Amino acid sequence: MFVLVTGEGGAVRATVEDAQNLKRLHMELRGVDDEAAAEALRTAGLGRIDGEQAWLNAEALKVAEVVDNSAKISAEIVVESRSAAPCLNPRGIV
Repeated sequence: MFVLVTGEGGAVRATVEDAQNLKRLHMELRGVDDEAAAEALRTAGLGRIDGEQAWLNAEALKVAEVVDNSAKISAEIVVESRSAAPCLNPRGIV
């Protein structure tokens, strides 16, 4: 199981991947800075970033494990081109 935070096209998404694999827990950031990743984790309810450490929400990870392996817990932050402030779009369980 791992938490993946990706940035693409102005959106940042935090998802739980490979939820049935409990042998290794980690977090990956791809194409996103720490601040945007921290906001996506917080919005998704998956955890937080504190300096160089990521603190993941065990209860949210348990929910991801119970849900079908193809399901994802996610949140997306869409940054509008006209505004410096992100517009949050929580997605919950997809």
